[in-house]
Amino acid sequence: AVSAPPPIVATLSQSVVPSVNGKSRTPAIVPVTVSLDGDTLPAGNTITVTATYLKDGNNPRVAVCHFKVPLVLLCTAIPPVKNATYKITLDTNRLPPSLPALFDDVLATAPAAADAARSSGGNALSFQCYSGEVVTILVSKNAGRYRLQSDQFESMWVIADELCRRLVAYYEGPGAGAAGGTGPFAVSYTDPLPLQDYWAVIDAHFDARGAVLETRRQLSARAAEFRSIQKRLLVRFKDRNPAPLGNMDALMDATYSDILQLADSWEEQQEALEAASAALAGATQLLLLLVRFCFQLDAEADSVLRAHLSPIVEDTVVPKSGTDNEIEFHGWE
Repeated sequence: AVSAPPPIVATLSQSVVPSVNGKSRTPAIVPVTVSLDGDTLPAGNTITVTATYLKDGNNPRVAVCHFKVPLVLLCTAIPPVKNATYKITLDTNRLPPSLPALFDDVLATAPAAADAARSSGGNALSFQCYSGEVVTILVSKNAGRYRLQSDQFESMWVIADELCRRLVAYYEGPGAGAAGGTGPFAVSYTDPLPLQDYWAVIDAHFDARGAVLETRRQLSARAAEFRSIQKRLLVRFKDRNPAPLGNMDALMDATYSDILQLADSWEEQQEALEAASAALAGATQLLLLLVRFCFQLDAEADSVLRAHLSPIVEDTVVPKSGTDNEIEFHGWE
């Protein structure tokens, strides 16, 4: 089974391999195509592959593998954009490499951005996510300091996570040198955590949930009213000597118009909620990353933190217990 965070999708969600030959034989190959389905910010960049198999007398076994989505699937490089609203700074204990060399695979697909990055001395590089957000990396060559900036707070997490992963591979991979530093390579965050910006994203998501819920309630009430009017009109039409309609036909038309208007509003608000959910997921990913670097959390502590502050945002509308028409949200908050 293959699972990916939205809007990333895998063309093959499940595949059955009759048998797997071991030793030196050619391993079984299951091709999977990964693509984007939607224009929202990715909620994650890790795809999970789960293999369930039988071994040693039909005893079930499970193997799980995680791998990162290539950055070129999530964004493209553009000429540097140096002005932005939100900024974060990451410090390292190594002299920085050239940004064009660090992101050579992304620049290979964007010749104009590659030329602009080289002409700027390799200390500025901008990326545009396919959802529209622009994130810029500015590097201080003498201090090993990286500034990430964007007009959208939540969008910085994709580039921040990828930058740190590539720096670790650059300094700790095969053939890596000290590069002007001593001790293990480390990334740190020394500024105050941007909690106010994070609270603003949570508030926006909560307001979007409330708007969808209120519209659904109004739509449910209008639908019940419409069914009631229909029943009354049917009773009068079946009567041999029907009483006057008493403007019930006009009331029915008005209620029907309200239903159509509320349905259109609900669709628009649902799209806004999906965007707010993606923004909250991205903001949570960024905050978790900054907390890890701020307090130098190890992998186990980071996993525990993610279990309590989940970057997975799901909003589900369910019937309210004990009622007929009332509904409620089961959401991230």
